[in-house]
Amino acid sequence: MAIAAVLGAYVISGYIGVSGFMAAFTVGMICGNKSMFNLKAVEENCETHEKFKDITISLIRMLIFMLYG
Repeated sequence: MAIAAVLGAYVISGYIGVSGFMAAFTVGMICGNKSMFNLKAVEENCETHEKFKDITISLIRMLIFMLYG
């Protein structure tokens, strides 16, 4: 869900003529600090997001190792 929100913010910012990077960054900061903004997430979604994040980080680390290794 967070990835869809970031992509959506990037696309919408292109239509209204503002920085896509800053829109994606802002949504990422809000999604990363849900408790600070009083946003709630379903526990099942949190677990799925954590698994996705762990796999993505592992793939990126492998890619970096292959590029620089």
